[in-house]
Amino acid sequence: MISDEYVAGLLDGEGCVTMVHRPRRDKRREGEWQSYVYVTFTMCDRAPLDAIQERFGGPVIALKRASERWRPAFRWQSAGPPAEAILRAARPYLLVKHRQADLALEFRDQLIQGGRTSPIRAKMNAEVHAHRLRLLDQMRELNRRGAA
Repeated sequence: MISDEYVAGLLDGEGCVTMVHRPRRDKRREGEWQSYVYVTFTMCDRAPLDAIQERFGGPVIALKRASERWRPAFRWQSAGPPAEAILRAARPYLLVKHRQADLALEFRDQLIQGGRTSPIRAKMNAEVHAHRLRLLDQMRELNRRGAA
């Protein structure tokens, strides 16, 4: 089985941690927000991604090549519980993306739980919404290309 330390190394080098918080696109659910943490790994070697999939679930997909000269590339991606499990396993060992993991876990921890028709979920209060937007701004700054 793949170790937490190995997962952290992959996440630091080949992974991406991000968050989504946007209005739902379905007109029947107007006023509701869609919020989740999203983790991806993209690599040319599929074996480490298969090990991630074996431990945490989620799909490994083959990416379309822009050029026949390029090597095949693969991506593991997941949101929700598998993404959270990866972040919690890797967090103690992350050297590069520890701030992204902390923001993503904070975002995940404060999500309002409930079924799709839950009134509390549908009517998120302004304070929670503002907090999520602050976390998203911080994540965008950390993930910005060229950021030090």
